[in-house]
Amino acid sequence: MLRTITKGIAAVLLALTVSGCGFQLRESAGFPAELSPLYLSQQQDTVYTSLLTRLQQGGVELTDQQKAAKWRLWLSGVRHSKRQVTYTSGASSYDLQGEVDYQLMDAAGKAVIPPRTLRSERTYTSNESLYSEASDIAALRYEIERDLARRISQQLSKVKLPTKDDNPAREP
Repeated sequence: MLRTITKGIAAVLLALTVSGCGFQLRESAGFPAELSPLYLSQQQDTVYTSLLTRLQQGGVELTDQQKAAKWRLWLSGVRHSKRQVTYTSGASSYDLQGEVDYQLMDAAGKAVIPPRTLRSERTYTSNESLYSEASDIAALRYEIERDLARRISQQLSKVKLPTKDDNPAREP
């Protein structure tokens, strides 16, 4: 009984120590509280769905109405490219690249994060199996898109959002 209580107290103390020093899991992003409500332009790709999940898990309130949003995050569709790097008998090496453009704007359309392009790249070595190659390339493209979403969320977690004091409203 005493041993169970001691283990419980030790676990609580460890949790308090770790949270007190600012430790955060690598995949978790602490977004500014002022980022809510946010409108995220809709795309049908892994970057969008992965970023949407990250924002929701990070406590950001999302809205599907642009007019109700304090901030708007615009995403382009992901552009993929494949470039052959080497060719030997029976195998080829390719660079797979994905890139996405994004921009964070306030409700008035003023850029908080100016338009930026992020790129992610993976190298793939193919063999002669077409079925294997297609599924491997699809898996790498999925990984590229998740990496792009992770990097956008990192940028959003570090952004300093302007306050009303930073941009005083001008009266006519």
